[in-house]
Amino acid sequence: MDAQSFSDTLNISLGRDRNIQVSRNKVEEFNRKRSIGANFTESRGFTIQIRNRKSQAIKITVIDQIPVSVVSDIIVTPSQLSGGILDISTGKISWEFILNPQEQRDIAFQYEVRYPRRERVILE
Repeated sequence: MDAQSFSDTLNISLGRDRNIQVSRNKVEEFNRKRSIGANFTESRGFTIQIRNRKSQAIKITVIDQIPVSVVSDIIVTPSQLSGGILDISTGKISWEFILNPQEQRDIAFQYEVRYPRRERVILE
């Protein structure tokens, strides 16, 4: 550890907390592939479910990611972020909130990828 880089707060991970449950599921009704002219458009949708089984409120930050294209012919468009903050350069979406005791919160996000027929794109 470098003592010069410390501030007044030191964050240390103590491992997984089994009283906080997180699951990420693909929403099949938002997964579709369409052909529009010379392009394909694929849509994907996911839900993240967070449950606090503790007896006190917690402050939690949830981070997920959408694809980022480095090819100008492939366009990724977020269509729903449920209030998340998107970093366009990395594709990371972050949500920060307080979860009360025994509360469950669902976060949904969706995106579309448009690409030419000649390109091969794997989203899974």
